[in-house]
Amino acid sequence: MMDAIILPLDEFMHQGGPVLFAIALVSSLLWMLVFDRIAFLANHYPDFKHRAVAEWRNRPDLPLKTDQIVRERLINITLGRIHNRYSLINTIIAICPLLGLLGTVTGMLDVFQIMSSSGTGSARAMADGVSRATIPTMAGMVAALSGLLAMIWLNLRYRQEQAELSRSLKLGRHSPTADNHSRGVTV
Repeated sequence: MMDAIILPLDEFMHQGGPVLFAIALVSSLLWMLVFDRIAFLANHYPDFKHRAVAEWRNRPDLPLKTDQIVRERLINITLGRIHNRYSLINTIIAICPLLGLLGTVTGMLDVFQIMSSSGTGSARAMADGVSRATIPTMAGMVAALSGLLAMIWLNLRYRQEQAELSRSLKLGRHSPTADNHSRGVTV
């Protein structure tokens, strides 16, 4: 069973050349970082958000201007924890197609080397070389597109959490009656 999966994958990796191994490594790093952010959102972020809301509700009486500064600070610090590693993920997404292009260029150099040694009469060898040269481009694009879709989802979640946290940290004094009334609860 495992041989039915491993052998075609091994053949595919060797056809794509050494750059394909680099793409696989970078793509693995990309998905480790994406899953790290998903796990953070599911497991750790709710605690940070709860602490920020509790700190906001237990703040001392401050002037409105200071209240706004404290609110923005709490929002930025709390949401900054979600945003952690986003720039690294975006950088890896940008690198994947470039690695694919590098693999294509090196593969085409091999095709030209075959052409110079055996002449242009071997159309089959040239077609095989061109086909092998395009594998890294495809792999780099697939890695980048899948990472881009993951980042779109992560950015959507970030904006949702930003809106929810902003609603939770309302300006003005919070008395228990006002909090319950704003939630539709009567005391």
